[in-house]
Amino acid sequence: MKCFPLLLAVLLLPLLACAEDLKRADGTIFKGTIVRNEPDGLVVQTDAGIEKVDFVMLSTELQKRFNYDSAKAEAYRQQGRASRAAAQQQLVQQQLAAVRAQSAAIDDKQNQQPSPEEAAKRLRIEQTVVFVTAAIQQGTTKGVRASLTVQTGRPAATMLGKDTRATIGLGDAFIYGLEGAGGETWQGKLYPAGYYHYTTSLGEEDTMKAFATTVDEALAHGADGRGPAIPSVNPAAVPGLPGNLRGGTLLDR
Repeated sequence: MKCFPLLLAVLLLPLLACAEDLKRADGTIFKGTIVRNEPDGLVVQTDAGIEKVDFVMLSTELQKRFNYDSAKAEAYRQQGRASRAAAQQQLVQQQLAAVRAQSAAIDDKQNQQPSPEEAAKRLRIEQTVVFVTAAIQQGTTKGVRASLTVQTGRPAATMLGKDTRATIGLGDAFIYGLEGAGGETWQGKLYPAGYYHYTTSLGEEDTMKAFATTVDEALAHGADGRGPAIPSVNPAAVPGLPGNLRGGTLLDR
């Protein structure tokens, strides 16, 4: 620890050794070390710290010693002002760009928010959800063709209660977004998605009801929330049902 003051003194020795008496334009003397010479003044190390003294504030002797030229000094000052103005302008442009980017991000977020009409339409679609058992007949790249049934009612809550369960067939339908092969059985929730048009093996055009596994999928295929309201039991509430898979479960796996 005793070596630190000595080391500091050794480092400062060159500066102290170069300190000299410098005269101002008013004749006063101050002691300082000239750090560097610039066209418009001297950068000086004094006891108070490092400061820049303009040549107009220094004596004629110092001006001659460092070849002071007022025209070069003014050009140097103008160059400095221009550089600072350019830097300030660049900073302003960066700040404006950041504000524009933030504003654009807010606009994008607002644009992503559904309109009241779209939100109401989405709510209607969510309310048309139906819980089905689908006997898959054929799988395609877009979805599957299946025969649908729903279970309504509830089992008896007590020994004296009434079992109101019943199975209702919805007929054949196309389910967008569902993967499966013929012969498999799927159980889960679906949303009405209009109608599916296809060509039969005989080359005839035909139509069947369409459903989707998600609200977004239903919207993508033109659902308007006006699908049939079919009372059904949520398969997830049935004891022993396997885990959820895209809103439903392939029972055969």
